Amino acid sequence: LALEHYKKYIVARDSITNDEKKKQQLHAEMNYEFEKKQAIAKAEQEKKDAIVAIERKKERIVRYAITGGLLLVLVFLGFVYRSLRITRMQKKVIESQKKMVDEKNIILHQQNEEISRQRDEIATQRDEIAAQRDLVIKQKEHIEEQKKQITDSINYAKRIQEAVLPMSEMARSVLGEHFILFKPKDIVSGDFYWTTQIDNMLIVAVADCTGHGVPGAFMSMLGISFLNEIVRKKEMTKANDVLNELRKEIINALQQKGIAGEQKDGMDIALIAINKNTLQCQFAGANNPLYLVRKAQNEPTANYELTEYKGDKMPVAIYIIMNNFTNYEFQLEQGDILYLFSDGYADQFGGEHGKKFMYKRFKELILANAHKPMNEQKQAFEETIVQWIGNGEQTDDITVVGIKI
Repeated sequence: LALEHYKKYIVARDSITNDEKKKQQLHAEMNYEFEKKQAIAKAEQEKKDAIVAIERKKERIVRYAITGGLLLVLVFLGFVYRSLRITRMQKKVIESQKKMVDEKNIILHQQNEEISRQRDEIATQRDEIAAQRDLVIKQKEHIEEQKKQITDSINYAKRIQEAVLPMSEMARSVLGEHFILFKPKDIVSGDFYWTTQIDNMLIVAVADCTGHGVPGAFMSMLGISFLNEIVRKKEMTKANDVLNELRKEIINALQQKGIAGEQKDGMDIALIAINKNTLQCQFAGANNPLYLVRKAQNEPTANYELTEYKGDKMPVAIYIIMNNFTNYEFQLEQGDILYLFSDGYADQFGGEHGKKFMYKRFKELILANAHKPMNEQKQAFEETIVQWIGNGEQTDDITVVGIKI
């Protein structure tokens, strides 16, 4: 029994053990199946995940490809746009340059036409200039010939004028110790000096006629002719009477009426009449004065004093004032020096500042040289005025006459 029980036990134990083993085996199989299923599921999941990953990778690649393609397309489009833009700009530049070239070609063509026209004009002008030059040469030759004829005529007039002026020998015999500075501005002069002696009366005049050159010379010839008529023929020796009569002759000769716009030709003059026996002197002046230079009295040194006798402020011609000329009378002494002159010396422009010489300087020049012999005085007057003029031009006729008593 016990053995049977034991056998039963063993059988039951083995049965239990087998059941346990079966359970364990079943459990193991179930675990295996489960794990297998899990492994399969995991593998499938991993496969799915791999497929998804591959799909995603493919999608990324596609996206990248698309993006890259789009970028390439954009870059290409940008390049194409830039190329087109550059091409358009280059086209515009080329068109602009072409337009400029065309315009320049047009301008060059116009300039060529203008140059051709100017060349033709220059050729025409050259021919005209050549013709004008020939004409000018002929006119110049004609003018030079006329100038020569005129100059010859004026030189002939100069010889005539010099012939009627007192010759040096005649003047020396009448005037005694004296000097005459006579400097015409042109070939002939509108100034003149004149002298004569009627019995014991010495008449001397220095006149400045209207104008200088030929017109002045005609007036001077007229004045000399009338003085010869009045003094030498009519033997009129009172100074103011001579000027009064000379004025009448001038007015009649020039037919002066005193109307507005009439030419006021005439002369300014200083005239003296000296009684050589008594040394009584008369003076009458028309706008021109007389200077008397005398040694100062009661002085040990040879100082000189200058006395000015002013002429009347009216010319020898028709004028708004027609009074008789004033007759000055005064006594001369031996050694006195009388100076008669036109305004040419004092009115001469020159010096450092181109100003007039002026009467103040003229008086100083007279006093500075009054002690010298008359020929040396003339030299001093001449050198001074030449130096004063310098490189300038003489502006008027110059006449200065000095007479020593």
